Amino acid sequence: MTTLGIMKERIASELRRDDLSSATEFRVLAAVSDIHDAIHTAIAEYQNEQFWFQQKRDILTFNTVAEQWQYTSADAAAIARVAKIEWVKITIATFVTSLIFRHAEGIENTNTGAGALSSQPRFYGWYADSLLIEPIPDAAYAVRVGGMFNMTAPASDSEASNPWMVYAERLIRSRAKAELYEHVLRNDRLADRMRFQADDALRVLRTTTEQKLAPEMVLTEPYDPFE
Repeated sequence: MTTLGIMKERIASELRRDDLSSATEFRVLAAVSDIHDAIHTAIAEYQNEQFWFQQKRDILTFNTVAEQWQYTSADAAAIARVAKIEWVKITIATFVTSLIFRHAEGIENTNTGAGALSSQPRFYGWYADSLLIEPIPDAAYAVRVGGMFNMTAPASDSEASNPWMVYAERLIRSRAKAELYEHVLRNDRLADRMRFQADDALRVLRTTTEQKLAPEMVLTEPYDPFE
């Protein structure tokens, strides 16, 4: 586990020039902003990947509004971070039920025009960075979305438990060094070496994600208490 501040220090240490004597040794990237920018560039590079640590059930919650069927980040900020919706739950009275996925065109057809009805929601869809609900809600209902969400970069050097600094630490650190070697230090050989390290870290994360999210099915005999 690390933080953005710790990663900056480690990258600066790992990129120390080896052509200087110990008496005059200094860190080649005295400008912390170069390291900061490289780390954020590295995070942006992988935000469209879907890793297990992006799977959340409590990031996106909101209440519907009567007569409103399209919901954007203006209604719930986390809608802008949706990478993949896996399920949508809605609370009607005291009962929690799942909305059924329907293609956006079908929802558009039902919710617009003279035949549009307001009622308890049954379906959801996604279009143009908007969560769609059908029928048009006739009241306020609590909605909770489970799925994959883009994880943001650390907001400060000391932020704890940011997944990019914890689970993807080697990936981000290696890719950031590749960015620095290529664009700041002008060393293509070492940039390629760091990309290789980043690719290896990415492979490990993808494998771990596959194992966690799609485990091999184990077939067992059903338990019969009467046998």
